Amino acid sequence: MLRSGTCAAPGLCDALANRALALLRKGDYAKGWTEYEHRFAAGGKLHRSVGLPVWRGEPLQGKSVVVLSEQGVGDEIMFASCLPDLLAVAGRVTVACERRLTELFRRSFPAAVVVPRESAEGATPAASAAADFEISIGSLPLGFRPF
Repeated sequence: MLRSGTCAAPGLCDALANRALALLRKGDYAKGWTEYEHRFAAGGKLHRSVGLPVWRGEPLQGKSVVVLSEQGVGDEIMFASCLPDLLAVAGRVTVACERRLTELFRRSFPAAVVVPRESAEGATPAASAAADFEISIGSLPLGFRPF
């Protein structure tokens, strides 16, 4: 269901990522969020990972998920609107976010464990302690906003 991190048409990844934005703007969320997963194969997008399996829609009751920041703080804030949906179905949610957002996210999502990401390249190793899955924050709408 969720991100593959690869592009089936090398050389067209940027075009596919741009098509995703056009679909989302048009209101075709089911296709748009699916296509948006091409963003990591497109040029210039940093894909963070803590080395866990990527959540692809599996049941999360009793499971823990690490949510990884991506893009800028505005995007993190926008995609954080999906965190209550994730918190409602997961056993434990850890959010590794941009340092400037940690206090805001802690107040906004008290049921989550919120930690600052360690660096531009990755999340803090503590964020992945005993977690079952990871997901980039920009991938949450695919699981929770397909309409």
